[in-house]
Amino acid sequence: MTLTTEPWVMVHTDAAEFPLSPAFLRQAGEAGIVIEKVPGHDARQIAAFGTRCNGLFLYRARVDAALLDALPNCRHLARVGTGYDLIDVEAARQRQVMVTYVPDFCTEELSDHAMACILGFARQFPFLLYQSRAHRWQAAHEVPPMHRVRGQTLGILGFGRSGLRTAEKARAFGMEVLVWSRTPRPEALARVGARAATFEEALGCAYVSLHLPLTDATRGLIGRTAFDAMRPDAVLINIARGSIVDTDAMVEALAAGRLGGAALDVVQPSPLPPEHPLWSMPNVWITSHSAAFSLEARDDAQSTVLEDVLRVRSGRAPLNSVPELR
Repeated sequence: MTLTTEPWVMVHTDAAEFPLSPAFLRQAGEAGIVIEKVPGHDARQIAAFGTRCNGLFLYRARVDAALLDALPNCRHLARVGTGYDLIDVEAARQRQVMVTYVPDFCTEELSDHAMACILGFARQFPFLLYQSRAHRWQAAHEVPPMHRVRGQTLGILGFGRSGLRTAEKARAFGMEVLVWSRTPRPEALARVGARAATFEEALGCAYVSLHLPLTDATRGLIGRTAFDAMRPDAVLINIARGSIVDTDAMVEALAAGRLGGAALDVVQPSPLPPEHPLWSMPNVWITSHSAAFSLEARDDAQSTVLEDVLRVRSGRAPLNSVPELR
């Protein structure tokens, strides 16, 4: 089927937080794609487009059957990122609506961020930055013990793209990497020099980094039992999904000295309320869901998404449909 000359209206959700690049807008305009903006992801504002909407660019919006019914001409849900747990894929399938994503989105950024957290906690940056906000110069005996990264153990939970890339970078720093994954990947483990581990073995490492999708099986996976299995000086790194961790159990473990620290790019609830105790803990580093950010990641993701929009519009199969629709 050839590309139709009729305008194709894509509603850009969360436009105030995630602007489209000038290059993207130019290429979309040249291809006859009309971009309509919604500053946030309020379902009522999205539904107001009604029959005019042919597709959605999605970031934080939740798409369910009710919203799809309000958009009867919507043919494409384009997730500008990897996780699509907010999209009811089955409801989309029943209505013959394509769902695509960007499987390689921000792999470098997420793994860079995980390594930055490891290096930061090894050098006690969270504590030192916390004290610097109070204009307090720390004497040597006041700084918590620091450790070199080489020789430390890293437990990676989940061995998809970001988990694998984090393992590669950690090995370059001389760390021992243990991987727990539901999908065995012996060749990938051998290639990076990591080894498979049980869940308990991975939790027993000096650093534990989460790279899991949010599913019914992973929701609340890191709770009181998991924290009891971790070392009291361990650092938990969460760049995956906030709901994988039981926040109350984590606060208890941190406050009781049963967990050495937490580097949290994602939390539950999100956004974290200003009065939440995690903000005031000196052994917690909160980065406000920014691990995926970079200009390069934005440009790569938008280029990938636009290609699939053009393919869906012309009746061709997209390159990056979600696995459930293949």
